[in-house]
Amino acid sequence: MSAAWPAGPIGIAGKTVSRLGFGTMRLTGPGTWGDPVDRDQAVSILRQAVHTHGITHIDTADAYGPHTAEHLIHDALYPYPEELLIATKVGMVRPAPNLWAPHGHPVYLRACVEASLRRLGTERLDLCYLHRIDPEVPLADQLGTLDALKDEGKIGHVGLSKVTSEDIRRAGKEVTIAAVQKALSRCWVCECLMGRRGVVGLRFGPGVRPWWAGLPRR
Repeated sequence: MSAAWPAGPIGIAGKTVSRLGFGTMRLTGPGTWGDPVDRDQAVSILRQAVHTHGITHIDTADAYGPHTAEHLIHDALYPYPEELLIATKVGMVRPAPNLWAPHGHPVYLRACVEASLRRLGTERLDLCYLHRIDPEVPLADQLGTLDALKDEGKIGHVGLSKVTSEDIRRAGKEVTIAAVQKALSRCWVCECLMGRRGVVGLRFGPGVRPWWAGLPRR
């Protein structure tokens, strides 16, 4: 399998996988809502990504659809190849198409993990990201819930998504963070910090903004 790794190998969450992963957000319907227009094509794309192109890192979230992407992954790839890493995210609610809101209550996070396990048909999530930090819930409670699920064997590794350097520092005091996901950019101040902490940094695209996007004008 290593000979076919797109862009070479990388170690994530205890597995050596393809550096080029496949994100499933765009496999859902418009507004990241509901089923895709052509469900059979979405299943075929997933199978081609893994079985034809050698991608062994699939990224998803319970909020994609919601739930649609995880169902598609199961239908396309189960039983999963041993070398495949499926990373999902929890902690986001979807009130309508194109609308997203963080929800980090411990009871909700635990329910999300249990539901993702059932949809994906597995006993453990290899890598589970906190999709967004909920500012209304103490970070220790959010990460503590995921860490407890890790102790129970339902999560293999904990990750963070779209966070700041300060978020990474705070989180590192609570749990071991295996990976951090951020939008692809040439300007990413978190990278050096993550390297010192042994955290894998993962960029996502397309739809990549220029490196200066969002920075104040001088």
